[in-house]
Amino acid sequence: MRSCVMQVRYAPHLPIVLRGLTCTFTAGSKTGIKGRTGSGKITIVQTLFRLVEPVAGQILINSINITMIGIHDLRSKLSIIPQEPTMFEGTVRTNLDPLEEYKYEQIWQYGSKAIGLPSPCSTEEKQDLGA
Repeated sequence: MRSCVMQVRYAPHLPIVLRGLTCTFTAGSKTGIKGRTGSGKITIVQTLFRLVEPVAGQILINSINITMIGIHDLRSKLSIIPQEPTMFEGTVRTNLDPLEEYKYEQIWQYGSKAIGLPSPCSTEEKQDLGA
């Protein structure tokens, strides 16, 4: 993914809040964004997910401008781990797989590796996960 001299504002009558950002992220990599409060971290993420659109510049994924990619397709390929973790309404499972693309076993396999659980959970725990 590559961002080319991007500028972002939240509304036409508001000032530019992100100016002159240029960066490149390697495909398949995990990238952290850090900075002081108000430095634009959330604005970058909002722009990647097309919650706000750049007023100048572009974001390219595999040389394709993200404005040419459907919102659902784009967002289904991106993920974020926020600084302050929160869950949306629903089960743990619906939070981990909101598009219902994976079987319970797949979610458990990858989730258990991520948090270091040794074996599949009990039937009662599966119900708690919404399986």
